[in-house]
Order: sequence, then structure tokens, then C-alpha cells
Amino acid sequence: MPRQDELMSKRRSMAILANYQHALSERRKDLNDGAWRFRQGELVWVFEAPRKPTGSGDLDEPLRLSDPSDPEGTFGAGGRWIAGYVVGSSTAHVMGSSKPMTIDDYAEAFTVDEPEGTHYRVQKCGSDNYVKDYNLRYVLPWVKTPVRDDSRGIVIDQVSKRAASRASTSVFQVARRNIAPSFDGAKIVYELEGVFFGPEKVWIGDAIRIHKKNPPGNISVWDPASHGLMVIRKLALAVSHTEGEADNTPKYITLYFLGDLLSTSPPRPLDPIPFEIPIYLGKVGTDYGKWVASAGPDGKPMEGIVSSPVVFSRYYDPRIMQLIDSAYQTLDSVIHIQGIMNDRALSCGFTLLNGESLRPPVARLGNTTARTMGASVIGTPGPEEEQQSRDLDDRQKRPKLH
Repeated sequence: MPRQDELMSKRRSMAILANYQHALSERRKDLNDGAWRFRQGELVWVFEAPRKPTGSGDLDEPLRLSDPSDPEGTFGAGGRWIAGYVVGSSTAHVMGSSKPMTIDDYAEAFTVDEPEGTHYRVQKCGSDNYVKDYNLRYVLPWVKTPVRDDSRGIVIDQVSKRAASRASTSVFQVARRNIAPSFDGAKIVYELEGVFFGPEKVWIGDAIRIHKKNPPGNISVWDPASHGLMVIRKLALAVSHTEGEADNTPKYITLYFLGDLLSTSPPRPLDPIPFEIPIYLGKVGTDYGKWVASAGPDGKPMEGIVSSPVVFSRYYDPRIMQLIDSAYQTLDSVIHIQGIMNDRALSCGFTLLNGESLRPPVARLGNTTARTMGASVIGTPGPEEEQQSRDLDDRQKRPKLH
């Protein structure tokens, strides 16, 4: 191997390792937080009330239905919902203290408008400079889709909704595990530490909601009777590969979740649960159904493997859903994955993220299609690639995911 290629390979390996170590720290934080918190990088819905003209102290003055900082936005007399990207929050601790915030503290903040100390910082999809702080009561998970309310003049901002469409239906790597990919002649399998599953960020150790084979009819997708849970033990991305194929050959990619299964009504329950579960799952209580392990015919805990079409979303504390339903008109939805992309923030229409220039995307691959064992759709950009760039249309080409 030429010395220059050897140095580039070494730098790339160091970048992958650094990204992996950062991800481990981020993973611990997210898994220790409550299942009512939104994670950095996730897509959310945010409500914006109409604004009064700057400097106006007259409460009777007409509300302004436009915003100079967002001239292309969609506005309504009663407010609007925008699609945004979480870039920060102050919801980890109770305002004015070092006490970690609990679901009860969240519920109190949800019912009392406290703009300081209990907010998320959100960047509007499709905009480089529309970054604002929003009280947590005005932020909803992507799978609680707000609806247009003509009677109250509340609309859905179409600019940000369109800008978020690809990111909300695509898989993005958070971090690859620090192990070599496996190859069986037909596909390359990469193990991941975490992944953006459409709008949400999930980790090994997280709980996800999975479709039941025969759920009762006419019930909400949030009802425990409609779904089971899986505690993720392994995330695997399988990329089709044939030796000697042309570079432009379409790739078929499948995201697999492997883990331990939980149910509220298994035929053979195991209680107490004989394996580790996320901290947040143990704090939910039993008011919304008690989750227990399922035993197989051999009496051992049941494990499973599912692909993305079977997964509804990551697990949320049911109490946050109750609060949301009491305050807003929303449609219950599930995540539908249609492809895979490399550049999550850029796919939301950003060239700046939270006021900082984005790292230029990887150029060496040409597009997001996996080509060789060493250059894949989930490659992590190394320092040697930071000065290269590629066209937006090329960046958003996606292989098929099924």
C-alpha cells in the first residue's frame, strides 16, 4: 500500500474510533434519561404561536402572520406547526437546581408555560438560521403528527415538512461498532452502536415498539395490546454485495434489530425479567400494563430478529402520550423507512447547523451506494476528507431498503 493511502487509512480508522467513543458517551446519557425526552439530532414537531410586532406592548394590536427570519414559511392566524431538528435542550434538570428532571417534573412544566430552563433548542428543517428555544410543552415526537385546525387557524408549515421528508424516512448511522464487518459472499454486514431510525435515534440497549402478528382491531398504536417490545442487543445493516459487480449496481440494504422480547400478555410470562432492561422502562410502573419477558417452549427468554418494517418507533413513556393527547389534536403514526443516507443534517436542508458550518460530506464514495468492503454507505468521514464536497443531488441518491 502506498504511504499516502496508508496514512489516509490510518486517519480514517482513527476517525471511526473517535466517533465510536463519542457515541458510547452519548448512548449512556440517552439511555439514562427518561423515555419522555427528545434526543439530540431527532426530528420533532414544534408549535409556534403567532407573534406580535416587535416592541408592541398593546395586547389588542393585530398579530403578525409572517416572520422576517422565515419569509417562505407557512403561517396561520392561530399559529403553525413546524418540523425541526433538536440541537440542544435544558430539560435534563429541574429549573434552578441540579436535580434530574422526572416525568412528574415534566408534567408540571408541560402544564405551566415556563420558557426559561425547560426548553429544547430546535432548528427548523430547510433553514440555516431559524434556530430558536421552545418550551418543552410545544414539542412533540414525530410519530404524534399534528393536524391542521381550520377552526382555530392552525396550519402545518409546508416548507419544513418537505425539507424533513427524506430524513424522516431514511436510516442514518450514528456510530458503527468498533469491529470489522462480516462478509458471506452475498452481503456485507455492519454492526452499529446506534442508528437514526427515520426521525428517531435508537441505541443498543434501547426498547423499541414492534408490531404484533394479530393485534386487536380498532385500537391505538400506542395501546400495549397493539405491540410488543424488544430490548435491542444488536443492530445490523446488511448490504448486498457480489464480487466483481459494476460500481453502479443497485444495492439492497436491510436494517435488522436483534434482541429480547417483552409483552404485557405473553402465554408463558417470565417475571421478574431475567435480563437487563433500560432504566426508563423500569420507572414506568404498571398503570399502562406490566411488561414481562416471554418464555419459549424450552422455558428460556424469547429472543427475536426483526427488520425495519416491523418496528413502530422507539419506546416513549405512555404518560407523555397522555399529556400530548390532552393538549393537542394529533394523528398516531409509525415510522416507515424507504432508504438510507449518509448526511442527516444536510438531508434536512441545512448548510449551517445551529449557526456552525457543517462538515463537508464525504466525496470519495461518489454517492451513498456501498461499493467495496472498505467503502460503504456507513463509512465515517475521516480528517483527510473534510475539504472535499459533492453535489446535493448526488448526496441524496439512496439504495433500496427493504
